[in-house]
Amino acid sequence: MKKERSSKESEELFHLLRTRFKKNMNRHEGLVRSDIEGKLTKNKGKIWSLGEMEDTGGEPNAVDFDEKNWWVYIL
Repeated sequence: MKKERSSKESEELFHLLRTRFKKNMNRHEGLVRSDIEGKLTKNKGKIWSLGEMEDTGGEPNAVDFDEKNWWVYIL
């Protein structure tokens, strides 16, 4: 099974995540959305996983970002 979303699916997911990020700024003070998004775009597997969370009714949202290790902690 190829764990990758199409370009259109990925862009739709990022649009939704951008909207959610802006709506919940109190959850991620000091985080820069473009930094997180930039890192995610380099890892198709993470985009696929976030899409699966969204598709099954979860609402993934970044709550922390480890710049040293480039981990994104998702709520």
